Amino acid sequence: MCTMGEHPDSAVTGGAWLFNSNTRYYKSFRHFIGKDQQHQRIDVLHNNVINKVVSQDFGFTRIFNDRWSLNLDIPYVDNSRSQLNQTPGTRFSTHSFGLGDIRVTGYYWLFNPAKVHAGNIQVGLGAKFATGAYNLQDYFLQKDGTKALGPLDQSIQLGDGGTGVSLEVNAYYNPTHTFGFYGNFF
Repeated sequence: MCTMGEHPDSAVTGGAWLFNSNTRYYKSFRHFIGKDQQHQRIDVLHNNVINKVVSQDFGFTRIFNDRWSLNLDIPYVDNSRSQLNQTPGTRFSTHSFGLGDIRVTGYYWLFNPAKVHAGNIQVGLGAKFATGAYNLQDYFLQKDGTKALGPLDQSIQLGDGGTGVSLEVNAYYNPTHTFGFYGNFF
């Protein structure tokens, strides 16, 4: 049995548990209006905002049989946002750290993995819960050098404050034993 992109010939069978840990990092510092990048924010004005996000996802998957599985995804997030102070040339950072929005997703392989080996499609239907804080605050550097407590930008909040439904499709096709295609649509 496989879940979330694993090959169906793996040794995982019904009744098993899988644990998965993923780390994701990204840094954003470019600014756009539509499709036009605002190069002057970096090159001339030096007032670009810099977001850094490190996310550690812990996934627990229960495999019921060769077609059905259930996944619990628990993210922990460490965010920072660097921006200019009201005094030109002075940067300061705000931060958030903690539990993000938890997801629970059920998965089903459309084709029987015992019979179809070259490719398959897995569909998932899940729910996202508002477990990550969406109203965190931090101290912002003021023009006079003091700090004032204020709300963090939504780009570094730990959650979005809403409960939602997710639809996911995982698919793979291996035309040979050494070459394959894989896609994840979320």
